[in-house]
Amino acid sequence: MNDVDIGKRIKQYRKGKMTQKELASKIQRTESSIRKYEKGLITIPLNILEEIASALGVTAFDLMGIEYFDLKNPDAGRQYAEYEGFQNYLQSIGFSVKEIQESEDSCSYAISGNGLDLTLSNEEYSQLQASSGDLIFSYLWKKQNKK
Repeated sequence: MNDVDIGKRIKQYRKGKMTQKELASKIQRTESSIRKYEKGLITIPLNILEEIASALGVTAFDLMGIEYFDLKNPDAGRQYAEYEGFQNYLQSIGFSVKEIQESEDSCSYAISGNGLDLTLSNEEYSQLQASSGDLIFSYLWKKQNKK
C-alpha cells in the first residue's frame, strides 16, 4: 500500500461523513494537510493516521491494510519464522504439531509422535522452544570446549 492508496481510502471513508475541513478540525491539522494526505502527496505519520482513522470511525488497518500490522509489529516476521522453524524441527524428529485456537487471544498445541500424545499451553510451548534452543547451544558449547 502506498501513500496514494492510503489517501484514496481516507477520502472514501470521509466522503458523506464530513468535509476535509471537519476532519482537519477533529485531528487538529489544517485542511491543506488533509488534501495532501488524500492525494498521497505526503507520507502520513503513523500517529496521525491513527487519529484520522479514529475520527472516521474506522481502524488504521482499514486505511493501510497489512502495512499497519507490519509497522506496529516489526518483529512479527522474525517471530513467525522462528515458530515455523521450530515446528519443522519437531516434525523432522518424528512429532506432529497442531495448533488449537481456544479463543481470539489463546491457543494450545497438540503434539504427538514417538509414543507421546499431549497438549501444551502457549506458554508451555514457548518454554519447550526456548529450552530446546538452550539444550542445543549447551551441547555445542561443550563440544567446542572439549577440543
